[in-house]
Amino acid sequence: MFESFRTPGVGESMILDQNVFIEQALPATVVTALTDEDMSAYRRPYPTPESRLPLLQWPRELPLDGAPADVVARVEAYDAWLADSPQVPKLLLTFDPGPGTMMGPAVIEWSAANIASLDIVGCGHAGHHAPEDQPEAIAAAIVARGSPAADSAGRRRRGRLRHRQGRVDIARIWLPSVSRGRLVRGRRLGVGGSGK
Repeated sequence: MFESFRTPGVGESMILDQNVFIEQALPATVVTALTDEDMSAYRRPYPTPESRLPLLQWPRELPLDGAPADVVARVEAYDAWLADSPQVPKLLLTFDPGPGTMMGPAVIEWSAANIASLDIVGCGHAGHHAPEDQPEAIAAAIVARGSPAADSAGRRRRGRLRHRQGRVDIARIWLPSVSRGRLVRGRRLGVGGSGK
């Protein structure tokens, strides 16, 4: 599919005109069905073909087959940093495979062997868009990581966690994603709530 997105003319039709990412890929890659309200929230930033240009640019910037070279160089530099930064604790959240899951046992094993100071936490069954399927498990793993018990174990807090009335606001929590080097920004998740 990503090769189609990168093909001039085909990618424009699929992403700009048909809005494939939002209308087809998103609902096909979650375990928990998205509500109309959820879909409306995902559609809202991309009402026109012009507003979907970032959705077209993103797959064209993924490092496939050594291109684009500048992105490959950044991913390689990030890989080196992951291996050579034991002073920075890292958290990898893993999920039992669901639709569109890209991180299987081989990637998790590679991560454990090649990323310094990495904690790996399983968060249950989820698809590619894991925050839609496991918001509570993700929030709990991050809260546990920032807890006083984790701090006393010698781990430094990453990001800023603020506890308010049973919710956790996650500000600047960055988690490694499956494409080795691409980062995904965390979003607000409610402990014990839906997180949506």
